[in-house]
Amino acid sequence: MADSVRGTRVRLMCALVGLVLGGLGIAPSVACASIAWVPQTSGTKADLCAVSFADANDGWAVGYSGTILHTADGGGTWTPQSSGTPSATLESVAFPDATHGWAVGTGGTIISTTDGGAHWAAQSSGTPEALSCVAFPDATHGWAMGQGGTIISTTDGGAHWAAQTSGTGEWLTSTAFVDAAHGWAVGDWGVFLATSDGGVHWTQQDSGIEGTHCEFLGVAFADAMHGCAVGTMGHIRGTTDGGAHWTAQSSDVAQSPSTMVRSSCAMMDIRSVAFSDATHAWAVGDMGTIISTSDGGAHWMARASGTGNTLLGIFARGSNSVWAVGESGTILTISSVATDTTPPVTAIVGVSGGGAYSSPAMFTFAAADNPGGTGVATTFYSLDGAPATMYMGPVALAAVGPHTVSYWSVDGDGNAESAHVVTFTVAAAVAQSTSITIRATATTTAIGRTPILSGTVGPAACIGQNMVVYVMKPGSSRWTYSSNRTVYALGSGAAWQYKYTFKKGMTKGVYKFKAVMSAWPGYLSSTSPTTVSIRLK
Repeated sequence: MADSVRGTRVRLMCALVGLVLGGLGIAPSVACASIAWVPQTSGTKADLCAVSFADANDGWAVGYSGTILHTADGGGTWTPQSSGTPSATLESVAFPDATHGWAVGTGGTIISTTDGGAHWAAQSSGTPEALSCVAFPDATHGWAMGQGGTIISTTDGGAHWAAQTSGTGEWLTSTAFVDAAHGWAVGDWGVFLATSDGGVHWTQQDSGIEGTHCEFLGVAFADAMHGCAVGTMGHIRGTTDGGAHWTAQSSDVAQSPSTMVRSSCAMMDIRSVAFSDATHAWAVGDMGTIISTSDGGAHWMARASGTGNTLLGIFARGSNSVWAVGESGTILTISSVATDTTPPVTAIVGVSGGGAYSSPAMFTFAAADNPGGTGVATTFYSLDGAPATMYMGPVALAAVGPHTVSYWSVDGDGNAESAHVVTFTVAAAVAQSTSITIRATATTTAIGRTPILSGTVGPAACIGQNMVVYVMKPGSSRWTYSSNRTVYALGSGAAWQYKYTFKKGMTKGVYKFKAVMSAWPGYLSSTSPTTVSIRLK
């Protein structure tokens, strides 16, 4: 354990050296030990939501269509087990030892095993609500939580489950227990809960953003003092006093360009977190995002996962035994690889040295690591001598006049390339018009459903315009900000998409939605049609 911890600290030090040297335009030549994420063969295309290991060899992964996979060799081989619940999505799994395990999911589903998964049997949860998380610190004491603030507990291994009073109606998405008394839960709208008596009493803790439209999707504790919670838009909160105080931590999660990318202030969703010890933690999320810390969250560093699939769950047993699972049967684990000292190579796309471009000038970056390397972790750029900024997606530069951009990338080993520099000119804008269409997958819906709003942006190219979705709720005449994630459309006729969840307690009636795009100089904001209605039955 001491050697692995020391190795992780060395890697962080090398990464920081690379960042500093890269910012100065100096290619580092230090050699850094390397940890890579490698795929394991799951044998399924079902989305996997969670993973749990009882020891270094015995592990289970669960997911859609009642999927359960088991490994007895640390993930070298995964084999299916019969859950008996083919219509349920299994959202969470817990194994306090190699024989006793539980999985929970939609429709109040709870299944358990006492023989390592050779046989799974249903347990009566007493609730129809979807259960999102389960925790068993030992083979008798357990908790499951989910929709509508539901908390149920057992003191006899699930033979009997009883409701506990959470004090909230928000969806509880994740829980962590370090023993039979001390536990925490997080959920929608920044809700944080804690108990020190096994759930007899739950009290709300101050997340710092309670009441905002931020969903916390994962929580983990290394011990009774050190914990971490993660959620939408890259939010991370850490505590060193059992949750008496939660403080913001910077995740620095960058998103690769796709048909749509978020603005620089809307980072990727982080969906699950796990501790190796009180200072070392891992977290995973959208589009293959993996980040890690070796100093208790003071710094989080992006890691190359090798996949674009969203990662939904992570589990750690020490620094050298970590697994992540996600969409399309994805299973990853960490592995030591040969030392890599070669930095990545980055190119700027959309502008070139000496060029002149109509406002707003649009550009992106494309970076690639050397073959056999750990992949590009982060790309940075500096505009007109300003402090370095992490690249999040297409950059729109409207200010007329000459501009200089320097840029470089860092790989998963902390190797930073020398900064590239390009100078170009932005001229006055050329008038273009932009329109937005909006439609919905359903005109009527029900509580618990998530209709998809979508449309196109065009006909003019619209890279860099800031688009959001607004909602007018039943009985109101005021449009309110609906989407907590802004998006950018790429190019003429680009498509956009946004999911809106109708949650328990929402008022029935007609909900109106509109998509609005801000106008850069020379652009006309969105034109008709811009609204769509959905009736909540």
